[in-house]
Amino acid sequence: MSTEQTASTTSESRQDLEARSLKSAEMAAGIKAAMDPDPERRALTSFKGRLVAAIVCNLPGDKDILNCGTVRERCMNRLATFFLDAVDGPAVCVDMAAGFSTRGLALARQRPTDEVVEVDLPPVIDRKLRRLRRLGELPANLSWQRADLVQTPLGELLGGRRAHVALAEGLLIYLPPPRIEEVARSVLAALAPGGTFIGDVFSSGGFQIAEGRSGPVLKLVQKKAGSFHGRFDSTEDVRTLFERAGFEQVEVDDLAELAERLDLALPIPRGTLLVQARKAAATPTA
Repeated sequence: MSTEQTASTTSESRQDLEARSLKSAEMAAGIKAAMDPDPERRALTSFKGRLVAAIVCNLPGDKDILNCGTVRERCMNRLATFFLDAVDGPAVCVDMAAGFSTRGLALARQRPTDEVVEVDLPPVIDRKLRRLRRLGELPANLSWQRADLVQTPLGELLGGRRAHVALAEGLLIYLPPPRIEEVARSVLAALAPGGTFIGDVFSSGGFQIAEGRSGPVLKLVQKKAGSFHGRFDSTEDVRTLFERAGFEQVEVDDLAELAERLDLALPIPRGTLLVQARKAAATPTA
């Protein structure tokens, strides 16, 4: 997952944004590979990413927060599968700000009749493709788009296709609420009727508690990846934002509670909110 922050929230140049997003994606991949070892997951990491992950994992403070990325990924994978299974016929799944995640590869292999599209900034996609090709032949139903999804509407990248599921793992947490709403509207326009957008944000109170417990861990992550602006005072505030963006049904769960319900739990602090926002289904014609 790369941050894909936008110059509207910082004074960064495009080059600086891409460089920082690449560092963020490398760090996130390294931490996930350390917390949830897997040969392919490790193959998509870099030495620097693994080195930064090792430093982060050895900092003082509560380490449960490092499980958040693994738990979030597992929950999103389970939900994506659930919603894709409900589609009548071939489906399109978009992994936004895909970073060096193995999700797209796994979904494409598991669902050969569906189409999986990964989107991220150009340097992230270019580097990821080099690593993926070392793993052997890639599924024909897996493709990539190079873009900043905060600046480019998702529909432009899909070329007339409609997504049935769009995932934004670790993207919205870097954006202030007004930009989150803009991204949500862009995704809504690109979804098929009844399609689902899955993303994550923070609760303000939970974030403050996690910040206190984790000590320098969260500070270093933000220093490398960027500040977390996607914070909300309540789940109702999150729900209201996505409803205002045009989604018909919005479910907001604390990640720790959702993981327990899905039997995917690892110890993590409360405060990460996972959003499932569904577009209205097509109205039957008379």
